Amino acid sequence: MKQNFPSLAGKQRLSARMTGADFTDAIARARRQNSVRFNGVTPEDAADFLISKYTIQYTLTSVAASSVKLALLPGYFNSVTEINASRGLALDAIINEGDIKDTASTPAKIATGKGEPYPINELLRFVYRNPQCFTHLKLLASSPDQLYNNIEIVHLSPYHGLASDRLNPSMYKTANQTNDKMADIPLPDFQMDDQTLLYITLNAGASLTFIWSAGAQWNEASDLHELAKGYASILANASAGR
Repeated sequence: MKQNFPSLAGKQRLSARMTGADFTDAIARARRQNSVRFNGVTPEDAADFLISKYTIQYTLTSVAASSVKLALLPGYFNSVTEINASRGLALDAIINEGDIKDTASTPAKIATGKGEPYPINELLRFVYRNPQCFTHLKLLASSPDQLYNNIEIVHLSPYHGLASDRLNPSMYKTANQTNDKMADIPLPDFQMDDQTLLYITLNAGASLTFIWSAGAQWNEASDLHELAKGYASILANASAGR
């Protein structure tokens, strides 16, 4: 299932599968411009690495008596209250490391989150500033029923209403698959950024592990460093009369 995500304003959207040497012309241009980072690997060496080796993993575990709706990625919203008011949704919480609480007047613990190798909150903050492309998602559920809940994907913009896509994990089970609690989902063109809202329903008492395989990323801090180096070189050449 191909998902098409909007780019950040003024930036060329990363696309294609982004593994090995499988680059589109757009990626090749970005690569030459030193705008792409592959998990700390320089663009020049990216084709020599198996990008899917780099993963981010977290597990969500429900402690609620009934199902809850959790935002996996809040987009540019600051709180679940803001998401619900703007988009007419009824989400219970945004995921985080440790206890996940609802928005009641006296917040109650409804789930827990655990990220590997780093806390969930670190991923959310990083994605807010640095768009990430992921090539693959593996889901491991505590029961087969959990995989029938859609992952809802909302494309955010203040200029239009609710535009969304969805992934149904149960559709990614193969006929000869023996583990009915697992789904392997290929994600060509799947981009996480501050214009993407993801949410899912977590069944009562269920746990769900997300294993994201990284593709490419914009790295704002590194891009600024490279841009500054480029301008320094231009100024040095100008001063030398070249």
